[in-house]
Amino acid sequence: MIKRYYNLGTTGALNIIYSLRDDKIDQELIPTQKQIYNYLGELRRDLFGNSGMTYSELKNWCETNIYKLFLTEHDGYVLDYEVSITEKNFRVVLSTNRLLENAKKRDLLVVDATYKIIFQGFPLMIVGTTDYQKHFHPIAIAICVSENEFDYEFFFRVILKKIPNYSPKYLLADGADSMTNGFKSVFGDNFKRIMCWAHAERAMDKKTKIDDVKTKKLFMSDLHTLQLSYNQSKFDVGYQLFKKKWPYYKEFLEYCDKEWINSKNLVGLKVMLQDIQAQIMH
Repeated sequence: MIKRYYNLGTTGALNIIYSLRDDKIDQELIPTQKQIYNYLGELRRDLFGNSGMTYSELKNWCETNIYKLFLTEHDGYVLDYEVSITEKNFRVVLSTNRLLENAKKRDLLVVDATYKIIFQGFPLMIVGTTDYQKHFHPIAIAICVSENEFDYEFFFRVILKKIPNYSPKYLLADGADSMTNGFKSVFGDNFKRIMCWAHAERAMDKKTKIDDVKTKKLFMSDLHTLQLSYNQSKFDVGYQLFKKKWPYYKEFLEYCDKEWINSKNLVGLKVMLQDIQAQIMH
């Protein structure tokens, strides 16, 4: 049954558990996440062969694929890498010449990471930018053992090395300090830190202790509308009106003030869309 889910495109262990629950499989018969992960490992080896690679093999592969000559603009290659066999650590940054051109068009840098792509469970980090039509344009990816401050610093520094004088004014990401600190180490402090709305929405949704479904829907709808403010002054007025409309949810408003409005590290909900739209139009 798990193999059927995999063939249909449900390839993550946790998502397979959700699918089993949706199909009304008895909870006692559902394997653990680790058991499914191990089974998927065997399944992939049967389908695609051994995916393992030693640190020495990884280093040799990077050497073979770094700064390759006679590339077309769409050919991928290694921008830079670090592989330590003794410390069992690595950082590899990849892109194409065409994707690197995307960075020159915008001064808004979007950063995220996922653990759902790499077979061995390492994070895949991606940076890119976005346009006025909300289209995402990737710039480069990185694969590391972890996603700490030094990993992001290495990632950003490689991009700066390939694109001299690149100086993004906005960093759009989730709330991870590792992204912010790594960015500061490379590009300095003169930037606006913007929180990804999807992450902010999920965090705030968990904090809204409203039992009535209709009331909660209206409450979240007002937050959505507030987030669409196209300049700072309209946002400030809108937020004050929001607080007056919902005075009984004091705990949430205090949380919102602390985490999103007055945060030292984030622009929070105040996305400075007017500035971003102005530079996109140019």
